[in-house]
Amino acid sequence: MLFDHEYFFMMFRMTPAKFEDLLAKVGPSLIRDNRRGDAISSSERLCVTLCYLVTGDSFVTISGSYRMNATTVGRIVKDTSKVIWDVLCAEGFLKVPQMSTEWLSIAKDFEKKWHFNNCIGAIDGKHVSIQCPPRGGSLYFNYKKFHSLVLLAVVNANYEFTMVDIGDYGRMSDGSVFASSNLGHAIGHQLLDFPAPRIFPGTSIQFPYVFVGDDAFPIRTNLLKSYPRGLINERDKIFNYRLSRARRIAENVFGIVISRFRVFRRSIIAREETAVEVIKAIVALHNYLMHDRPKPLLHNQLCNIFAS
Repeated sequence: MLFDHEYFFMMFRMTPAKFEDLLAKVGPSLIRDNRRGDAISSSERLCVTLCYLVTGDSFVTISGSYRMNATTVGRIVKDTSKVIWDVLCAEGFLKVPQMSTEWLSIAKDFEKKWHFNNCIGAIDGKHVSIQCPPRGGSLYFNYKKFHSLVLLAVVNANYEFTMVDIGDYGRMSDGSVFASSNLGHAIGHQLLDFPAPRIFPGTSIQFPYVFVGDDAFPIRTNLLKSYPRGLINERDKIFNYRLSRARRIAENVFGIVISRFRVFRRSIIAREETAVEVIKAIVALHNYLMHDRPKPLLHNQLCNIFAS
């Protein structure tokens, strides 16, 4: 399979070279006691976990493919997912900006790519379908009529996660999750070292740096949403359009994640703590795979290539 790169990519959503690089990072933390001589290797543990995340097949189905017990597959998925999250976060693939210069870099990308000034992130929530936990009642039952955990995320202009809050009950709305989360507390109390407000060229007004979200979120000094639908003037419609260009990046990221890791297209049949570890691993893997992706060629570059 290593020689058939197309099939390998279809199975694991990454090239063999990327897989080997990921294995080099997480492999040492996956090694188990091999005194009996039958311990499962770190590469096989990673393959089993990626197979589950990419296909969404049940533990029983994957156990037949890898000739393991279904309980063993479930334990491997949980443990390996935790290692993936811990290692990739330690490597800096998911890092909350700590200084104002890092926020300014994100704002510059939004201004350059999506033509929205002073934007330091797009925020949105996703309901990840799960099997209702024992005695879960209606806590996990959301307005879309299925049981879920909420993934609240902030993304940058390059389709990468910068901050996430995972594990709230599905019955809560995005606004409620935001209000009760550490993320919402940090944004509301300005604990993230935001840059100083900026004076736009041609004006004398100072504009703060903001996150952009949809109607589910409240308006705050550093959180902006569009004007409500109804009788709004042309200027407000233009503002809504420009804001939606930046805000939709969060929705696009979720679309990319669902397309890449199809476990999100089904209910996660596992314990709640395993489901949380799976979601965390997918977030980290998404950033890892997006980090070194090929940059799109500009029109002038394409012309020069074809001209030569």
